[in-house]
Amino acid sequence: MVRHKKKKLLYQFLSFILPFIILSIVITSVILSLTSYNFFQQTIKQDYANILKSSAGEIRLFMDNAQRNLESLALLTAATKLDSWQKEIALTAFLHGNTQFVSIDLFSADGKKIVSTISESPASNSADPEIFGKALSGKVSVSGVKLAENDIPHMHLAVPVFRLGNVKEVLWAQLNLKSIWDVLEGITIGDTGQVYIMDLSGRY
Repeated sequence: MVRHKKKKLLYQFLSFILPFIILSIVITSVILSLTSYNFFQQTIKQDYANILKSSAGEIRLFMDNAQRNLESLALLTAATKLDSWQKEIALTAFLHGNTQFVSIDLFSADGKKIVSTISESPASNSADPEIFGKALSGKVSVSGVKLAENDIPHMHLAVPVFRLGNVKEVLWAQLNLKSIWDVLEGITIGDTGQVYIMDLSGRY
């Protein structure tokens, strides 16, 4: 009789306490699952942020190198006294060694083209007045991104050529941005994610 009562009490105790134990296990599991999911999501976001930061740095390095190379050419042009034919040869040689550039022109301070690395065409005989004007003021100037006829993005760089402290000429270069395109295509954001570059106006 006593043994039967003990069993009954044990069953009552277990029936009372077991639901609380099971409930606590379920709550703990849910909390751990949510914590793991949030941590996983944060890790993914951080990984993507690192990928984009690295890609942005690669693009910035590409642009900085192109600008420095063109500034070096401007210094070389200013330091040497060459006739038009020699200047054209110098620009062509630079272009062969710096394939990121499509073409390089040399303009006088009054906007007249002195030499060019491409065949003459009406569109190539003048430079953008705003970009050219900034270069005449002594600053390196960069245009917005444009699409060529083959839908390859490019931009123009204008670098002043100083002589005795005054801007006497302007190097006008067309920079091929296909390399930046390749950087974007190499970024993987999951299975369906996409990466864009936008200008300051929000245009892709």
